[in-house]
Amino acid sequence: YGSNNVSVIDTSNNTVTATVSVGTSPYSVAVNPAGTSAWVPNYNGGTISIINTSTNTVSATISGGGGFAIAFNPAGTRAYVGNGGSLRVIDTSNNTDVTQISTGLHYPVGVVVDPQGNFVYVANDDNPSGNSVSAVDTSNNTVVATIHTGINPVALGNFAYPAASITPASGSAAGGTTVGISGTGFTYATGVTIGGAAATNVTVVNDNF
Repeated sequence: YGSNNVSVIDTSNNTVTATVSVGTSPYSVAVNPAGTSAWVPNYNGGTISIINTSTNTVSATISGGGGFAIAFNPAGTRAYVGNGGSLRVIDTSNNTDVTQISTGLHYPVGVVVDPQGNFVYVANDDNPSGNSVSAVDTSNNTVVATIHTGINPVALGNFAYPAASITPASGSAAGGTTVGISGTGFTYATGVTIGGAAATNVTVVNDNF
């Protein structure tokens, strides 16, 4: 935030491999689903820096407000940026604004998109007028619900989807049993834990297995 740059970390050895200069007061970072660019809202700079991840250089700068948190829809066609009491929607094909959605006189410091891309949830941190989460329908870019929370909500976690059924209901404690889990929201699942043990060879057949 204070150094006006982004550190690139090699997760294989936890070392900084590059430092990229961006705008003033970078608040957060989000990588697009394709992994080709990292978007950085510069809060005090009033811009968004787009970093090319293959070269670790800024390839474009979007004006019109920096904001706080940022998230992408699963297709990577929209970027959603919490920006001074509103949610800024950006078309990533041309880096232009689609619309600004008012979430009230709050600080939208947390933004997350559901795995299907149907809703965006915005954490509004502003006591006492805020303290809420706005649910935005992405099909028409409107706030469809306001969920009141405790003081100063600043972040949103991952989505949890309970399984509709598990077949078979039991198996060998030694492992080796093929298990089928049905339900929804599994498209982006990366792992399964059964009884505290991580399952192996996990494959998502489709979103409604």
